[in-house]
Amino acid sequence: MKSYAIEIFFNNEFDEYVRGMWKRLHDNNISHFMDSIDGVVPHIALSVYNDVDSEKLKEDFSKYIEKDFRSFELYFDTIAMFKATDVIYTRANINTEIFNLFMDVKKVFENHSRNESVFYSPERWNPHCTLGKLKGDERIGDAFQFCYDNFEPKKVKVCEVALIEIEFEEDKCLVCRTLSSKKFV
Repeated sequence: MKSYAIEIFFNNEFDEYVRGMWKRLHDNNISHFMDSIDGVVPHIALSVYNDVDSEKLKEDFSKYIEKDFRSFELYFDTIAMFKATDVIYTRANINTEIFNLFMDVKKVFENHSRNESVFYSPERWNPHCTLGKLKGDERIGDAFQFCYDNFEPKKVKVCEVALIEIEFEEDKCLVCRTLSSKKFV
């Protein structure tokens, strides 16, 4: 099974910082989730589509990235967790730039909205960068304590938008492929 996502990527410093957190969570036997996905890039997903016409989505994305995008800053200073999925993450502030970009994606890709994950609707979207996925309640306290002790709030620059193909096997994410992207100016 494949899904597709529209994601934003960050400056090299934050990219490396998040990858370091993934490695430390892995090395401390707290989460092996992000380290196990081939091709994954630290990101915020603006939208995720399932059972979508991938060729039409790729065509629409190619048109979408013809315009210029301006880089902007976000601030990550929160560690939180999605209870339904046991995903631990750092949350970004919602400023005008990310809100406008998110709403622009909703408008431009409106013809794909029936295939969009409910978690990326304006009412449910929570801009976040995944740090790990826990394996049961016994690790929740360890994970929060570890992230609290090791995470430093960061001001980051958003510098790219990308269309990602996500490959699953038995509900496990195996591979993320960047199909197309555009750097911000």
